[in-house]
Amino acid sequence: LSFVGGLSKDDRVEIAELVSSELGGRRCEIVSSPNTHGGSLVGKTCVVEEYLEESNQCKVTMEFTNEVLLIGADNIKRRDRTP
Repeated sequence: LSFVGGLSKDDRVEIAELVSSELGGRRCEIVSSPNTHGGSLVGKTCVVEEYLEESNQCKVTMEFTNEVLLIGADNIKRRDRTP
């Protein structure tokens, strides 16, 4: 808990918002892809950086390419490394 004590109030709020989402900070798999990517993202993994409640989208970072995308929350599912 000493780690949390060293964070600013803004940092603590940001962390709380991230973990309050079911997918926040989690490794996920793209299960359906917007037409703009032609389905090439389906099956790829990413990490959810932020959930945007107003648009029901997630800001994700793709694994291996580090590309940052906005994708609908309905297009991804949680995929943990261990069952």
